[in-house]
Amino acid sequence: MIDGLPKPDWQSECGTAALYCGDCLELLPLMPDGSVAAVVTDPPYGIGEARNKNASRRKLAIAKDYGVSDWDDQPASPQAIAEVRRVSDTQVIFGGNYFDLPPTSCWLVWDKCNVDVAVKRIDAELRQGKLFAEPERLKAEQMELIG
Repeated sequence: MIDGLPKPDWQSECGTAALYCGDCLELLPLMPDGSVAAVVTDPPYGIGEARNKNASRRKLAIAKDYGVSDWDDQPASPQAIAEVRRVSDTQVIFGGNYFDLPPTSCWLVWDKCNVDVAVKRIDAELRQGKLFAEPERLKAEQMELIG
């Protein structure tokens, strides 16, 4: 349990791991510097994913239809990304290439194995993180096994 935060929604029996369900923009400012071992996050990139722009990705993998919404019209704010970095020793930030992040020793590339030669598009995502000692490449089927 972290001082200043509400009671966790779940806590391990030994007390070393806790899960807080809530808006990170409200919870992160309450957390002390370096109080979290790792943050894995997939913030909005600001690319309008929910504006039917994913139609070109239907080559090998079916793209999720989010309908038309504005949830990804604006990227996560620099302040939100700074808060993630402030509270955690280790970060994995999905879409790290969309944010102004400091240099990192490693990028994780998620190869979705979804190439569309006609539109010259390779479907992959970059994640910045200091979690990995060496570059890593995950293929779509590996990510499905992870979750």
